[in-house]
Amino acid sequence: SEQKNFWDRNAGRYDRFMRKDRAAYDEMYALIRPVVKAKAVLELATGTGLIAKHIVNAAAHIEATDASPEMITEAKRDNRSAKLHFSVQDMFRLPYANQSFNVVIVSNALHIVPQPEKALQEIKRVLKDDGTLIAPTFTHAGNSFSGKVKAFFMKLAGFPLHSRWTSEEYLRFLRQNGWTVRKSAVLKASFPLTYAECVKSEDKIQSSHTRDTREARNMYDICLTVSAWCIIGLLGVLFIRSLRFREFHQEKIIPWLVGIAMIFFLIALMLTELKAVEYGLKGRITKDQGQLRLII
Repeated sequence: SEQKNFWDRNAGRYDRFMRKDRAAYDEMYALIRPVVKAKAVLELATGTGLIAKHIVNAAAHIEATDASPEMITEAKRDNRSAKLHFSVQDMFRLPYANQSFNVVIVSNALHIVPQPEKALQEIKRVLKDDGTLIAPTFTHAGNSFSGKVKAFFMKLAGFPLHSRWTSEEYLRFLRQNGWTVRKSAVLKASFPLTYAECVKSEDKIQSSHTRDTREARNMYDICLTVSAWCIIGLLGVLFIRSLRFREFHQEKIIPWLVGIAMIFFLIALMLTELKAVEYGLKGRITKDQGQLRLII
């Protein structure tokens, strides 16, 4: 798949990319170690095994998995622990028996898969009833301006971002899919990193508007991306104009680019507004710190 190919292509660069968030990850390791102490642990979307390698001394055993063969190859290179085993697995179809693990870790993955609800269902199947889910996730809707710029260029490079939650929306998403959030914290990293520690809850709240929120935001992102490319094209035309290429008909192209950018921006706003209207009294669109958020 395209998503898997992205991670295969970037496996060799992944550790370098994550170095800038070392302080946040060190804080996260400290939160995780007491939870996994002497426990059987499954990690999904392990990548190059950063988390697994830093916590394996505390755990009884860790099965660390990823859908990308190249990521697993990188992870195996410097694995020095007999308690840590790496393998290529699909988080939606795990080969393990029901209630096999005391702890399941899925770090920075739920926001990049198309159907995170299904991943949570499979996690619930392999986790013991008294087990713990640890699910730290970058919550991109809370990005600073510089974070928004980074995320924009990451998306242009093919980064598969499917869900842009705020921290509050992400925790609510977990609760709506059958989890009780026992502990949470927002760690300071390149993007807000919401640490969530959960246990199974008996009541599952079926939430269609959680998916609708994500779909509305994705449509909004697509339209904003088209608008951004139109603006980039406009800047290119203005640059060409500054070089005084008289034969270039910039007088006709500039209004078209401005018009297309405005149309797609307005479509983005309209689509988001229409999704909010679907919720009736359950939702409304509001401005929060300069960004559109859906409040339910």
